[in-house]
Amino acid sequence: MPPQLKPFIMARFVKLLLCIISLTLILGACKKFETTKDNEQNVYQQAIAFLKQKQTTVSLYQAKKIDTLLQNLLSTNVRIIRHGETDLILCDLKTYKNAPKPGFANTYYKISFPMKDGKINAGLIYTIHTNFPKEQIDRDFQNILLVKSREFTGEIVTNSLNDRFIQASLMKEGRLEKAWELHMKNPDGSGQANMGCRATIAPLTI
Repeated sequence: MPPQLKPFIMARFVKLLLCIISLTLILGACKKFETTKDNEQNVYQQAIAFLKQKQTTVSLYQAKKIDTLLQNLLSTNVRIIRHGETDLILCDLKTYKNAPKPGFANTYYKISFPMKDGKINAGLIYTIHTNFPKEQIDRDFQNILLVKSREFTGEIVTNSLNDRFIQASLMKEGRLEKAWELHMKNPDGSGQANMGCRATIAPLTI
């Protein structure tokens, strides 16, 4: 081989090697992305199956509420976040019963399904009132739920799957400003639950 060809061949070899490495990395990333998307769609179908199964165990009124959730459940922004030993499946809802709130420009709706050992056993509905754009809420929602956000300002209302109010939290720049939760009280005002108890919304001490 003529000496003057050696640098040229070596340069071509290095270039070819770099192309092979780059292609391998790209294909690996695509495979990982597809697997993640497949996993998201899998848990989304599990969430649908859970809601449909729950419909068969509740009253007709509650079954209609779940049917509304199924009609509004979106598969375009499914996320899976880890919280302790539980995987939390998050999905968007197109709409929900809670109307937009004065003082906030935007209202978003989400639903979560705790999944442990591959099984869903519950669900919660969130109404988020805020001035933040949706992309910012999506990016920070795990921290918002855990009250670890450094920036979220707004109010989150939490309802059960059967439409019952559970709690609400008002936050400013990540700090919990005020919270309310559902209390069960007897007609005499005591907190002991019995058949004659009534629900009241009471502020929490922060």
